Amino acid sequence: MKRLTVVLAVFACAAWADVPPPDSMGCRDKTAGAACKKDDGSDGSCVTAKCSRNDYSNGVPPTSVEYDCLKCQTGAAPLNSPPTEPEKKNSCAALPGEALVGLSLVLLAWRKSRRQ
Repeated sequence: MKRLTVVLAVFACAAWADVPPPDSMGCRDKTAGAACKKDDGSDGSCVTAKCSRNDYSNGVPPTSVEYDCLKCQTGAAPLNSPPTEPEKKNSCAALPGEALVGLSLVLLAWRKSRRQ
């Protein structure tokens, strides 16, 4: 039973990560009209759009909240704009601190089980 609790705690840490809307990561740190890459790797340009996310601030079930965002759209001609910084490589969306807490719990449970 203890092991199940530890495993669930580790996977719950990953569930807290926010998932970005489709085709929005190519426009991260850019402005409307800038050239971008869609999720499938095709070229496009950043356009203003409406995105939605679940808001749990009022409890369960969550309400849907709409906000302004930039999405990469194929067919929209990029505006002449100054060159942007090269795209940064992103890692996991989970917070490193949460992953370390989860790993610590697993190691602690493993260590206690070996002593028994």
